[in-house]
Amino acid sequence: MSILRNLVSLVKAGRPYLAVTLALILAVILIALGNSTPTSAQVPSLTGPFNIDNGKVLVFTNQNGAINSPTGSAYSATPVNYSWAGVVCTMTVTAESGSPTIAWSIKQYDAASNSYFTLLTQTNSPSTLATLPATFVLEVAPAVQNSSLPTNMAAIQLAVPRVWQVSATPSGTGLAATGYVGCNFVKD
Repeated sequence: MSILRNLVSLVKAGRPYLAVTLALILAVILIALGNSTPTSAQVPSLTGPFNIDNGKVLVFTNQNGAINSPTGSAYSATPVNYSWAGVVCTMTVTAESGSPTIAWSIKQYDAASNSYFTLLTQTNSPSTLATLPATFVLEVAPAVQNSSLPTNMAAIQLAVPRVWQVSATPSGTGLAATGYVGCNFVKD
């Protein structure tokens, strides 16, 4: 502010040319300083959202080998993928008794045959269900790493199809298991 007051006093004192000259010098100095540092933060130019949570797509209660259905398998609704590259699903088993084995899958719908085909399956043995809650992950995405995965995770390098579903099929006798599957669409 004091520089501005000094320039105004030079104009009032009858020396406008000196005031203009000093203002131009000051402007050149400020421009030079402004060009030496970035004018805005350098951040990646990514746009979100990066994933969308679908919530619980399947809740299961298993009694004597049949999860919510007399056929022994439970199926989620058929989520529709409008623009996402992949999907990550997590199955959490919250309670079990007996020695259950649960095979769960992500399936692709084929409109021509009006049926589902398995993209990826993971089978969980009684030993993996020993500590509850037990969590298992399936991922279908084009750029997913599918080797050296953490325990209880399986992945495949494919794009998630337009229409898909999750299924869970138990096996074993005298067993009971409860849990749920939640899924997220992911941008790749």
